[in-house]
Amino acid sequence: MQPNTRRPQLLRRSFWIAGAALASVTVVSGAGPRFDGLFESGGPEVKMTVQLAQGEDGTVAGVMLADGVQMQIKGSPGDPGVVGTLVGSYGDSYGFRAWFEVGDDALHFSVYPVDIYGRGQPDAGELIVLTRRGRAISVNRVVMTSEQLAKIENSYQFTLPEGRYWYDQACGAWGGM
Repeated sequence: MQPNTRRPQLLRRSFWIAGAALASVTVVSGAGPRFDGLFESGGPEVKMTVQLAQGEDGTVAGVMLADGVQMQIKGSPGDPGVVGTLVGSYGDSYGFRAWFEVGDDALHFSVYPVDIYGRGQPDAGELIVLTRRGRAISVNRVVMTSEQLAKIENSYQFTLPEGRYWYDQACGAWGGM
């Protein structure tokens, strides 16, 4: 019997790696991409950077930097996406809602004023669309594209950490380099 010498595509390898990594990564229930990552807006009106980390329970924490002002982000699962508060260094507070549209890796981020009780009108907020900054992930010295990463992360509901990985198709073993 002849061994199979066809070389699978990188995407096929990526699914094997994602399956193996799934065993060691906590999966967040619910559909949609995770909110982990660095997102940027480079529009002429507002230059904004948002760094987010999502916990096992779906809560989100991070930092927003816009026009030289830094604000702390705290949010929890909402419908859609996450909702929460932005708190500045002088105690100024705003509400926010963040979500992803179906089939889109852009983070839709709406900021709105709140009263002293933290209530506001999420639908009245200013909408800013942020793009995810690319990550450096390679498998067997081949860099994965954003599309390949998005497909894996949406399918398996986890974020593959940046790094260099090796994968052996014959036995399914993989690891970091």
